[in-house]
Amino acid sequence: MSSDVAASYDALPYPAFAFWFTHPNQLAVMATLFGLDPARPQRCRVLEIGCAVGGNLLPMAAAAPHSRFVGVDVSGVQIDLARAVADELGLDNVALVHADLREFDPALGPFDYIIAHGVFSWVGDDVRAALLDLCRDRLAPDGVAYVSYNALPGWHTAGVVRDLMRLHTEPFEDPAAKVEQALAIVEWLAERAERAGEDWRAGFLKAELDNARSLPGTTALHEYLAPDNQAFYLQGFLDLCNAHGLSYLSDAKPWDMWIDNFGSNIAETLGPVPGIIRQAQYLDFVTHRRFRQTLLRRNIDALGRRIDTAVVEGLFVQASIRDEPGLAGIATGAPVKVANPNRAPIEVAGVVPRVALHLLHRGGRRALSFQALFDAVIGELDVLGLGAGRTETPEQRQAVRKELSRGLLRLFFGELVSFCVDPPPLALAVAERPRTGAFQRWQARHGDAVTNLWHEHIPLGDAARAVLARLDGSLDHAALAALHPDPIDETLDALLRGGLLLE
Repeated sequence: MSSDVAASYDALPYPAFAFWFTHPNQLAVMATLFGLDPARPQRCRVLEIGCAVGGNLLPMAAAAPHSRFVGVDVSGVQIDLARAVADELGLDNVALVHADLREFDPALGPFDYIIAHGVFSWVGDDVRAALLDLCRDRLAPDGVAYVSYNALPGWHTAGVVRDLMRLHTEPFEDPAAKVEQALAIVEWLAERAERAGEDWRAGFLKAELDNARSLPGTTALHEYLAPDNQAFYLQGFLDLCNAHGLSYLSDAKPWDMWIDNFGSNIAETLGPVPGIIRQAQYLDFVTHRRFRQTLLRRNIDALGRRIDTAVVEGLFVQASIRDEPGLAGIATGAPVKVANPNRAPIEVAGVVPRVALHLLHRGGRRALSFQALFDAVIGELDVLGLGAGRTETPEQRQAVRKELSRGLLRLFFGELVSFCVDPPPLALAVAERPRTGAFQRWQARHGDAVTNLWHEHIPLGDAARAVLARLDGSLDHAALAALHPDPIDETLDALLRGGLLLE
């Protein structure tokens, strides 16, 4: 990895950010669904390649004191910043290593989970090869590697914008000036294309400009102006992985794997395409996909692609939706469209799945075991007067159990619910003396966003910051109310809904 790459991150460190889809809980869920027996997230070994300032790794370490974490980065400045936070918080289960991954200490490992987010596309061929070899050599037998990369065909158009940015910013030395000028030249060209009326470039230039503007300046610099930026078709990426002894397990995000999410016409057309990889490659053309997050495993033996719904019964589940899905028309099992916070609405059909989603939403951010949810669904069916023919005999209840596991699987791939292996110990209600984690208190004291107990990035307002920073369980509501003029009950309720209060 060139000294220029290290220097760029030393000069402008990557912003601290957590990514839920890289968390061992999410990787363990996907591995479990597709036939592996992964390590439990609360007792595992994790390596993050390109850990930057620790924004993704350190909250994992804080939340899993019995697990071991290693972060490696080529930027000494970023590693020093991460070490300072780890030392201040007394995190003794994490090691932060300043090193080129081509010279990674062979004594470290094996690892149950290896995370490489925002690395693969932005390094040279030799470093990419070293990364894949490291994954093959250091993964445990049922281990999972997460690798993200810029994808084709989407980066064909994004690459045009990148080339223009690099051409225009070549004379500038200051990183901030580079970002400012990069945005300015794309805006200039986008305005010219838009004025031309029917110029086909106007749409993609505007979309790329909006994307670049949405990124922090440091991210825009490393994304568009880095010397290395190689995009891959899915099939080409997996051919490379196979050559290094790794094979496809799944996508990191469940939505991307369920073809029905993209509409009936696409599902009907691409459904007959043989093979999950070939089908996904077609879908990337349909969606003009520009970024992928792929989970890999060692080439040991073949995995079946059909999910056994009984596996769901060993997982915990929580609602991912914000709005109450409602029970209108539930007696007939009529399908309803349920809003998805980050995706298109999903149609939910059937009495049992709809009742389950209703109960999960009512339970807030705390996850339920499958058995607890099943018991609650049986009880709710009786309360709603829908138990006849469903809850009266063991055979009927077993049929409900099977319908629940199948329904939850569809809700999971529609990202209306989340599965987990080791759920965080979240509060069901606001306690008299509420508390959050030490890492979250530290984040509230030092910035305007935190990582919640589901490893999600949560922006904070002034009231939430003031209160969260003091939630160590020692202050009651009256004392907390004195910290900010906003109503304390509203602030605490928001923190509860945000997955930030511990039981």
